This record gives sequence, C-alpha cells and structure tokens, in this order.
Amino acid sequence: MKTKPGTTSPELKSRTASPEGGFVVRGMDWLRRLFKTGSANAGTRSSRMGTATQSPTGQVLKRYRVPEGQSLYDLSCECAVLLVFLRHAGCTFCREALGDLATVEDRIRTEGSRLVLVHMGSDREGEELVQRFGLREAHVISDPSLRLYRDFHLRRGTWRQLFGPRVMWRGFNVAILRRFGFGLPRNDTRQMPGVFLIREGRVVREYRHEYASDRPDYVALTSVQS
Repeated sequence: MKTKPGTTSPELKSRTASPEGGFVVRGMDWLRRLFKTGSANAGTRSSRMGTATQSPTGQVLKRYRVPEGQSLYDLSCECAVLLVFLRHAGCTFCREALGDLATVEDRIRTEGSRLVLVHMGSDREGEELVQRFGLREAHVISDPSLRLYRDFHLRRGTWRQLFGPRVMWRGFNVAILRRFGFGLPRNDTRQMPGVFLIREGRVVREYRHEYASDRPDYVALTSVQS
C-alpha cells in the first residue's frame, strides 16, 4: 500500500499503538533502569541520615543494659553510642552489615563512639555473630521479644522493602558475588533494621532503612557533631 509523504501507513500505526508492543517496550525500559540502578548501588554505602524524629526517652534507655551491666543511658553519658539494630541472622544484609562494622570498628572508636549491636536471637547467637565477624569490642544486646526495636519505632517491612526488585538484585550481589551467603529465616524476617547515635541519653542522629538492602555509612554517622 502506498502512502503519501509525511503520513504513516495504517499497518504501522496499528503496530505502534498495539498494547502488547507498548508493554514490551515499557518492560524493556524498566529492566534496563533496574539493572543500571542495581549495578550502580551494589557496593555503595548510603549517607542518608537525619536528626532523630521518634526518639525514646531517657527512661526507656535506662531499661536496657549491655551484658557488662551498664544501661544504654549511662553508657551514652560516658561517650557516644552507635546503636545498630540488625536484621535476622539468616539475612545476607545482616551479614553484610556485620562485615562492614568489623571493617570500621576501629574508626568508630577513634571517633569517640562505642558500638552496641541489637539482634533478635539468643545471647549465645549474639556471641557467635560477633566472633564470626571479628567484632572485638562491640557490646551485644539480645532482644528476642523485639521490645527495644519497638521502643525505637522500627517497623516491619513491606513486600517492596523486603523483596522488591531493587532488594533482590542487591541480595544477589551480596550473597553470591560478595560471598556473604544467606541462612535459614529466623525470628521475625520482616523486621527492619536501623542505626542510632546516642549522646548523653539523647538520640542525636538516626538512619532508618528505606529498604532492607540499604547500606549505611557508619563512620559518617559517628563523625557528625551536633
């Protein structure tokens, strides 16, 4: 069929306007954006942090103690406390976080902060975690009831936060390519992590994960002066 110059043939118009063709094009564009974003963010640390918006009171901090006997409140009055809430122990992002913390543990101490880890397992599981990753001076708090998680207003994740495309791509990079692996689901698999800097009984900085795969910059958090 001949067409006039400057016009489009009806056959071409029907192919261009086809819903199936549009879905394919949009799908390919979405995949390209996904893999481009996933590759770019696979090993980077996020510096997203802010001032505390839902801070627990000093009385709450006095209720929780490290195994050595001091309360979080008293400990924070001696020096700054970097309080890190972990995902469940089988999560590859929990393992990545512990690996990152082991790498920067000395720098955190140099910044004048003490590292305190909060996890959902038993006391024995907590000891095994820090020994496995070589965290020599971290205090560990076992919170199987998730009371401390709740007091810091850390929520359970949505499907998108836990299993969305961005999270799954990062999970593949961390578990397989970087060889952190993964274990069986334990405790509350939907519980989101978080990081808080506490000084003199007050939360001065916080990092709330938007996705389970977020990778905080722990040194940047401790070096922020308020």
